[in-house]
Amino acid sequence: MNIKSRYFVLIFLMFVFSCFTKENQAIRNTEVDLSINKDTLVLLSYPLLKNTNEFVKHNAYSLAYSEKHEQAFWVQYTLFKSNLDLPQVKRKNKFQADPKLSSGSATLQDYKKSGYDRGHLAPCADFTFSEETMNESFFMSNMSPQNPSFNRGKWKTLESKTRKLALEHDSILVITGPVLHGTDSIFSIGEGVTIPNYFYKLIISLTSYKSVVYLMPNKKLTKEIDNYIISIDSLERFTNIDFLYPDSMCIDCNEESVINYYL
Repeated sequence: MNIKSRYFVLIFLMFVFSCFTKENQAIRNTEVDLSINKDTLVLLSYPLLKNTNEFVKHNAYSLAYSEKHEQAFWVQYTLFKSNLDLPQVKRKNKFQADPKLSSGSATLQDYKKSGYDRGHLAPCADFTFSEETMNESFFMSNMSPQNPSFNRGKWKTLESKTRKLALEHDSILVITGPVLHGTDSIFSIGEGVTIPNYFYKLIISLTSYKSVVYLMPNKKLTKEIDNYIISIDSLERFTNIDFLYPDSMCIDCNEESVINYYL
């Protein structure tokens, strides 16, 4: 390769790296009020995950999608008491493809006669404050195969408790999803929709910075949901996702030590 060609390649690589860095920084930071303190800004950054195929931001929530497993690694949103207090929009069960997901998502056909529910990761009951957010909650990118007894049982109980915590704490950050790390994708329904063995929900108060984490098996459960509480550090090891991490806004923050106290 001559000197001119090497120079061209170097300039091209520098341009690609610059674009990637700017795009990655834009992905990590949600649109938040910059008047709030640095700890909250860090909490509102997206979880760090290396093997994500695509990030999608909707009005109601954001997600990181796995094309391999045809579902989200995680779904994240802020739940406000003020929104829960608004008049409720009627549930419409309008399941549909996610229009923002370029790789395509699972379909209704994938779940048909599978024996598994189209389990909401971000429940529609958290988004009853507008037609738009209600419709977004039924995107197939927000669905994951759940055992019917689990989905309609203890998982539903946990979703109700999450809303109660939002009412108590004014605003909470919710990160929820299936555990796909270490899950064999041969156990699937439809066209390759992996059946997770576990689901998790990380809840953080944005007023007290206290938190609680639930890790629950995808099966019929009889124990009370608080029996499935674990630490943030344990969840990160189990999922291989760094949910709370320092960035340019708070280099010296150690978020786990700051907020890892049970709600």
